[in-house]
Amino acid sequence: MDRRPWGRAMPRLTLAVLLIACPAAPAAPPPQVANSEKEFQGLERARDLIKGGEYGRARDLLLMIRRPLEDSGSWNNLLGYAEFKLNRPQAALPHLQKALVLEPDNEDFLFDMGEFLIHQRATAAAREMFEAAARRMPGSKRVQLLLAVGHMQDNRYAEAEALLNALLKLDPDFEPAYSAIGEFYEQAGKWEALVWVAEKLLARQPSSGTGWYLKGLGLAWLAVQNGMPLDPAIETLQRASQFNPHSSRTHFALAKVFQWQENYRLAILELEQTIRLDPLHDRAHYVLATLYRRSGKTELADRELQIHDSLKQREGAVPSLIRPRVSR
Repeated sequence: MDRRPWGRAMPRLTLAVLLIACPAAPAAPPPQVANSEKEFQGLERARDLIKGGEYGRARDLLLMIRRPLEDSGSWNNLLGYAEFKLNRPQAALPHLQKALVLEPDNEDFLFDMGEFLIHQRATAAAREMFEAAARRMPGSKRVQLLLAVGHMQDNRYAEAEALLNALLKLDPDFEPAYSAIGEFYEQAGKWEALVWVAEKLLARQPSSGTGWYLKGLGLAWLAVQNGMPLDPAIETLQRASQFNPHSSRTHFALAKVFQWQENYRLAILELEQTIRLDPLHDRAHYVLATLYRRSGKTELADRELQIHDSLKQREGAVPSLIRPRVSR
């Protein structure tokens, strides 16, 4: 029974999930906007496709409306993010960079570039970008959250935790800070503390998918440690998925708990959903390959293992292109 900690390193996971619960602050109009209702609707449709994990369709749609929008920050950011999730870092980077050149203080764009940089192991570039953004926008909670992620990336966990607690003191309803602290407790194996912070969030936001996810995660590990049934953890994680059906990390957690129960059919279904939402989830590809092979699906297992190996090889392939252009 595989009971290794699931998920990737905490800082890589953090940016990928925090933006879901981190609403953007009101921003000034971008330098160029869609000049027709059709183009505006195209951008909104592409954004919805990306949220639903349909990155290829989003890319195709964005390329169809390219001509009037290619100097728009939103169009470049969406296309860059879709290319990133399609594992095309060389194509993604110029668009993510151009979006930030056009709108350097757009917090959504900063999050997306940060996720890209961390995934590519460009940790120095990510840290410089977060620190520069914090200097420009010292009053932004979301930028302070990015700075905390930068601290975690550098293993400066005490500073990160202090900054996150300060954010919660200023705004006790700031859900992304709970999520980041929860992931810190996950990596440290502090399962009781993880359940505690989840319940603290749920007391303020009962419909928080993040809160139910963190609680389910903590309950799962406590059940494993104490030899208790996993059903309460499964029910809690399923509730998290109901509140946030697009969360790849919730589906992955469910997959691992089903794997622990030796319910491989449900584990495979959850892993397939994880990968649909996050095609770059290397660990999900690896676990799915293992379960396909166990089920006698050798060709599918080989395919997933090849994807996993390809993802591991591609990481770190582009940082040399980044450094001269992200520090502003």
